[in-house]
Amino acid sequence: MKERMLRLQQVQLNNFKNVRQGLIDFNSYKSEDFFSKTSDVLGIYGQNGSGKTAFIEALWILKLVLLGESLPGDIKDYIYQGEKEAAINAVFSMSLGEDKYQLFYEMVIERRENAAPVIIKEDLSYKKLEEDGWTYKRGIITHNLDEKEQLLSPQKNYNLLTKNNKDAKVDLKVAKELAKKDETSFIFSSEMDHIYKGNKAFNEFADIIMEIKQYAR
Repeated sequence: MKERMLRLQQVQLNNFKNVRQGLIDFNSYKSEDFFSKTSDVLGIYGQNGSGKTAFIEALWILKLVLLGESLPGDIKDYIYQGEKEAAINAVFSMSLGEDKYQLFYEMVIERRENAAPVIIKEDLSYKKLEEDGWTYKRGIITHNLDEKEQLLSPQKNYNLLTKNNKDAKVDLKVAKELAKKDETSFIFSSEMDHIYKGNKAFNEFADIIMEIKQYAR
């Protein structure tokens, strides 16, 4: 069995609770010792209203999203007053056996008139450690809930998911509608799990996504 390790390295908040813009790096990320066996210990301190609780609550929201669960009923209260959107961006390091990655996940929650807020945009991308260093950042899945024509990008990964599977295009449309209805992630939804599983062409990315979900669990 492959040795597996995933750890959170950085979190960035935009218009979340009382934080206009905030960034926290963990020690191993700052030192670029991404795969250290030593655990990070991070202390957070500051005045009242400086964003300590907002950071902890952002991790809770991130956990729910990565598990494919619905946003909490009071999610509109987590969007900075007067703003339409809030964003949580996270960076992870991951090792799956001999393969080593940096993973980048970005999500945007949008406030909507006469409707519950939704995850309007998601982007999951990665860098992989090769013999000559890190590759450039590559997309796994980018999703925009309001995009009608393109269910997901990059196109090559859409092709991987739908190739030799006549039902996959319909399943993707259903997953998109359910993500909107249930206020969940598209990328990490249970409906997408069924699409990833059994698709050998998408195996590497499916392993990455499932490992992130296991970490959130």
